[in-house]
Amino acid sequence: MSGRPLLSPFGTGVRRYFDAAPAPEGAELLEPLEARLAALDLPEEVAPLAFELVRLAPQLDPGGRRGLLHLATVALLDLAEGSTRTWVRGEGGRRHLERRLGALVPDAELRKMVLQDVAWVLEGDRARPVLAAGPEAHAPLVLEGEHLYLQRMLRLEDRLADALAARARAPVSPPTDALADVLARPSVVGGRPVTLSEEQEAAVRHALGRRLTVISGGPGTGKTSIVVALLRAWVRAGVATTDIALAAPTGKAAHRMAEAVRGGLLTLEDPAPEDTALTARVPTPATLHRLLGYLPSTGRFAHHEHNRLSERVIIVDEASMIDLTLMERLVRAVHPEAHLVLLGDAEQLPSVDAGAVLRDVRASEGQLAVQLTRSYRMRPEDPDGRAILSVAQAINRGDPEALAAGEAPRLTDPAALPFRAVALLTPRRLWDFLARWEAEHLDAQARAAARRVYRFADGGFGADDEQALLHLERTAGQQKLLCLTRSAAFRTGAETVNALVHQRRVAEEGLDGAPDILPGEPIMMLQNDYERRLFNGDHGFVLRVATDASGEEPMAVFRTERGFEPFPLPQLRPRLALAHAMTVHKAQGSEFEHVAVILPEADLPLLTREILYTAVTRARRSVTVVGDSALLTRGIARVIERHSGVAEKLQRRLAAPRSE
Repeated sequence: MSGRPLLSPFGTGVRRYFDAAPAPEGAELLEPLEARLAALDLPEEVAPLAFELVRLAPQLDPGGRRGLLHLATVALLDLAEGSTRTWVRGEGGRRHLERRLGALVPDAELRKMVLQDVAWVLEGDRARPVLAAGPEAHAPLVLEGEHLYLQRMLRLEDRLADALAARARAPVSPPTDALADVLARPSVVGGRPVTLSEEQEAAVRHALGRRLTVISGGPGTGKTSIVVALLRAWVRAGVATTDIALAAPTGKAAHRMAEAVRGGLLTLEDPAPEDTALTARVPTPATLHRLLGYLPSTGRFAHHEHNRLSERVIIVDEASMIDLTLMERLVRAVHPEAHLVLLGDAEQLPSVDAGAVLRDVRASEGQLAVQLTRSYRMRPEDPDGRAILSVAQAINRGDPEALAAGEAPRLTDPAALPFRAVALLTPRRLWDFLARWEAEHLDAQARAAARRVYRFADGGFGADDEQALLHLERTAGQQKLLCLTRSAAFRTGAETVNALVHQRRVAEEGLDGAPDILPGEPIMMLQNDYERRLFNGDHGFVLRVATDASGEEPMAVFRTERGFEPFPLPQLRPRLALAHAMTVHKAQGSEFEHVAVILPEADLPLLTREILYTAVTRARRSVTVVGDSALLTRGIARVIERHSGVAEKLQRRLAAPRSE
């Protein structure tokens, strides 16, 4: 259970303290449903929301109210877990409702009645005005074919499919001469020219010749090379760098995109004048919220279909992280004559919020999407990267046996870990593994950098301090502990693992009554702080900093657009968390040299093929999977089920004849 006290909006507590009116008919159904949701660690707040819908249909008898309450609860739970619609009709719908209600209503006889009540509610107009059917239906719940939608999600899907199809059909003339010059001046790495492969070149041509292109590929498939080639071609075609926008869903992903693009441009051996100008003024990637002009005071975006973005080219990385709502906002805010390119890995975890848009649009391969299949990590001189990719592909195929075929040795002693390629570790104690991890990845220079006092004056740190900060940043950026859950309720959650590492640091320092964050420990923003321009997912450190204004004190140091910058710790503390470990979801858009994936102690619905694939593909040199190999096998077999109508709606619109 969640441990939170249940407080129904119609319960005795509310009536006692707020003199509320007597509970309406059917309120007695609410408390047991909330209790069951809490017992399953599901969001019990969906039950009162569902009951509010029931109250809008006062004509229902007790069985009808019970059916509508449970139907709405299932729809809201599906939405909370990422689906944009609920399967309720046909054989698939029957199985889905039986599975959901089997968990919500454990008593077999009562469950049979609830299923009958749900079926009764779904027939005809019995639950109006709450539930309606048909394309013109206006109700909180809308039936479309075999699926039930919350009306808002249905409208978002329809508007997104309309906007995507319109972009797909918009004519454009590709700058073929510009591309020819780009191909004639390849990058040079290790003394060898690096040319685009056939599928990379096809992806570039697709993007240059269409208003919308989705490019999906796994790790090492050369998506950055495609972005660099596109930038070079568009600049040659006369597009100013100020008319090009680069973006990503998170600040971390945007920063990584900036480094990758600049690194690609710097490998050009024979740059043309256009390349030199592009390198000097390469667009700075922004988060999508910043690109769209999100206004936190109103919760709205400055750019939308009535105030379009002015850029002629918009390239978005890590598009698998974009949910339905944000994707609809983005696509409708792009100017009709602009190019929109979305890049990502459709096999990774889908967005945290509802939708699986990259996966859905990829289904239109050939019209809107290009799939990259060749990985450049499979080089003979990089056996570690090759092993990681092989294991990731095995996970993606749902083939746990491939992990036992020599690619991932199984160990029980942390001291035997090679921190190369992939290894499976079942330690007797997680503490022992964490000690080995710290010993391997925290060198003497990083320990010294953690203990020193930094001097911040005249808006910056001195040269020696800058070098120490860079080393700390490199050390933290080379390795990360990844957990499936954040909650401290789990012994393998990120909060718990962070606390264990912190305890080790405290013990090493021989401290008594130490603060909850020691100087030198990595931290991460959990919420946006618009005043200080620090954003959810930004990484930094707590360090001893001396300033003229306040003397020496522990401060939060982040890299901002102005360089490394200290911030008073008490003001940020409610928005900060330790970041020795982080969740796999938070790690999307990041890459590390070494990754440890800490499995839960018991099976959880969150343990899926997608989360394991995403975790493994964050690493370049080594992956250590810590936990029970049987749980790993179970997770590889489980896939995320997200029900969405975007793919089929988009296909129907693309197949429909053009209107004159």
